[in-house]
Amino acid sequence: MKSIIAIIILVCFAGCKKDSVMKRDKELPVIKLFSPVDGNMYTPGQIIKIGGYIRDNNFIAEVHIVMTNNNTGAEFLHAHMYAQGDSTVFDHDIAAISGINYKVAITAVDRNLNQAYSQVIFSCP
Repeated sequence: MKSIIAIIILVCFAGCKKDSVMKRDKELPVIKLFSPVDGNMYTPGQIIKIGGYIRDNNFIAEVHIVMTNNNTGAEFLHAHMYAQGDSTVFDHDIAAISGINYKVAITAVDRNLNQAYSQVIFSCP
């Protein structure tokens, strides 16, 4: 008798879980990049500040920040963050190198695998 009751309870919980999957979060995280600014030009040795925030209506699972040479694809920064909440800030500093066209790409993924992407391109002649 106890096993039948246990099976009925499990079936009821499984049915409830199915409803929550149907009402799945489809809202993308929001990325706000304060710095650098698209098209900006830096002088050699000047500090490039990569800063901004990310928020989500539910939970940010992970963030990737990648800074590359836009001409060659060589990476200068590849940071992974696990926010553990519905918002996070980021702040990284790198010295500008002469003759580089930079790209900073930020990807934010929430718990339901909704993914937002933002990028800027700038240079140091």
